[in-house]
Amino acid sequence: RADAIRWISDLAANGATQTDDALKEAFANLDVNTIILLSDGQPTRANLKTGGGELIDTSKILDQVKAWNRLRNVKIHTFCFKAFESMNAQPQNGFDPKKCLEFLEELATQNGGKLSKV
Repeated sequence: RADAIRWISDLAANGATQTDDALKEAFANLDVNTIILLSDGQPTRANLKTGGGELIDTSKILDQVKAWNRLRNVKIHTFCFKAFESMNAQPQNGFDPKKCLEFLEELATQNGGKLSKV
């Protein structure tokens, strides 16, 4: 637990939510049987020119996870901010809270997990 707290404390925001890379790294460990994904945004790829992120097609992530998980049955539980439910549905700078919720719910549902809103 102390190692996890230390690891999280050392994280730094870089303007992107590289969900695909996080899932790839988690699946690389063959001992993993459960993944807990905490996210505050839609999947993006870092853009070094702008310092922000460019949206990634979530269907590609879902397809890739399905392929990785075909024989492993890794459960994926997702967490995001409950405030996303009540946020205005108008995307701001490409961020759409409803799409973020939909993706995280679908990722969890397709992989035997559940979406929790905190």
